[in-house]
Amino acid sequence: MLVEQAVVKKIADGWIEVEAIQRSACDACSQKGCGNGVVAKAFGSRLHRLSLPDPGNLKLEQEVKIALPEQTLLSGASLIYLLPLIAAIVFAVAVSSLQPMLGAQPDEGWQIAAALSGGIIGWFFARRKARQLEQDPACRIQILQDEQLPVAISHTMQDSGR
Repeated sequence: MLVEQAVVKKIADGWIEVEAIQRSACDACSQKGCGNGVVAKAFGSRLHRLSLPDPGNLKLEQEVKIALPEQTLLSGASLIYLLPLIAAIVFAVAVSSLQPMLGAQPDEGWQIAAALSGGIIGWFFARRKARQLEQDPACRIQILQDEQLPVAISHTMQDSGR
């Protein structure tokens, strides 16, 4: 589980809003002066807010730990980055292989168009699959309280946009 510290900022209508600060990897490293540290200092920390269903026992300004299963992160990253790229490559190779079979001269314009089409189709498929993963109970964000077992959360709403 990937665990982050968060603070409860709002409780209303069965929802809580938590705020977490995204830290760079350098916060866990004792080495000073590396390239990652310089980049992290240049961009600073980012504040993230999540709206989650209220488990019923939290108070304002209470510190909680929120957890995301590693498999969820890996699946999401694979979908968003790899699937469109693989689809673009497959479409481009398919068009370049089919052109000589059809008696046409190899044309880069068609290959580029096929790669763009494959990338777009792959992105739409990845988006659809990511929405299905959001409904999977194993992929849900969890609130960890007092080193107890995780409190399961049924679903989330980003940026309080109900």
